[in-house]
Amino acid sequence: MEFQDKVIVCVDCGAEFVFTAGEQMFFADKGFKHEPKRCKPCKARRSQNHQSGGGHYQRVETVTVCSQCGKETTVPFRPTQGRPVYCRECYQHRRAARAGAAAAYLSPGRLTILSPASAGEDSCFPSFADGRLLFSGKKEKIAFMRASRSVFSACALLVCIAAVSVQAGVVVEVEQRLPGTGAVIGRTTYHFDVGRLRVESTSEEGEEVIVIFRSDRKVAWLINWSESTYVELTPAKVAELQKQIEARQREQAEELAKLPPEQRKAMEELMAAVSGTGAPLTFNVVGRDEKVNGYTCTRYEALEGESRVAEIWAAPLEQLNLSAEEYEPLREMGRMLEPLGASRPLAQLMQTTSLEGVPVRTVSYADGVALSEDRVVRAEQKTLEERLFELPRGLRKVEPGEE
Repeated sequence: MEFQDKVIVCVDCGAEFVFTAGEQMFFADKGFKHEPKRCKPCKARRSQNHQSGGGHYQRVETVTVCSQCGKETTVPFRPTQGRPVYCRECYQHRRAARAGAAAAYLSPGRLTILSPASAGEDSCFPSFADGRLLFSGKKEKIAFMRASRSVFSACALLVCIAAVSVQAGVVVEVEQRLPGTGAVIGRTTYHFDVGRLRVESTSEEGEEVIVIFRSDRKVAWLINWSESTYVELTPAKVAELQKQIEARQREQAEELAKLPPEQRKAMEELMAAVSGTGAPLTFNVVGRDEKVNGYTCTRYEALEGESRVAEIWAAPLEQLNLSAEEYEPLREMGRMLEPLGASRPLAQLMQTTSLEGVPVRTVSYADGVALSEDRVVRAEQKTLEERLFELPRGLRKVEPGEE
């Protein structure tokens, strides 16, 4: 695909700005479909409204009214017109009612037990917080004492449920910036767990693309929230797509052969700039013990043939609180998807074992010009909910490339 500079009118101030070919290439590489809507000054002002304390990014939070109890609540998304929105308590109660079984809900310092018979006014809703049993439902304390044996049995079951529904993992947040300007054009958050990976990429305009990879199922789901769709990739599907790609490449080669020599050379150079030359990546160590955001790094130069395509600063896994088992799903996903983009430098970087550690800063180049910069801004151990690694309900399955 040919990328050319494009003039866009800012939706905030009405001024014209240029959406450069390099920025378009970056958007295409990340899977973002929507073009930017604001000029850089307006983007900077908008970004300030979403930042606090050290410039860390905050997800969208919307104040709304619970559709069930009418209480004001805050949700981490923009509600869709016509669809109900629930506060945390009502959502948990509805989910337990659908399940038809006892359930437990964990929050900092608190355990709430919900019985299957929670629909009535006399339902038993005990909670445990600060070393005390708390009661809030009508006649709840009496009901709890009468049903203590079943409640304690439910507790044993719920501890088992909690053990498999939440896992300790590591969350790593990466900012994508334009080199030389420092402007943030996207953010990517990695949720690492043993055998599982979730990657959330968000553009500056709020478009979100999510990738979930499961080692146990050998599957990767590519989710586009703006379209409410997902693509499912398995080894068999990747092999099928690889055949389609090879067929298109043969057709392109036949079409290129029909062009005059000068036009053919120009097209070949453009295709190489977009998708790489196909040469394997090699990594040369060009620096050691360099500091990046407090991490002690080894600096690498990535070469595709003789062309520099990236500079990478890699830190040891333990500096990001990661274990080798937690980091392996990223490489495993890279190996599975390799046939779909083996010539793309970033695709090869994702699966490489040539680096000693995790990239905490990466500067990508095209024709010797810095195209984008990825930088780790946060890495912390965190309890990860099971739902993060499951395919959300309500999405429409589409084939790769389908609109």
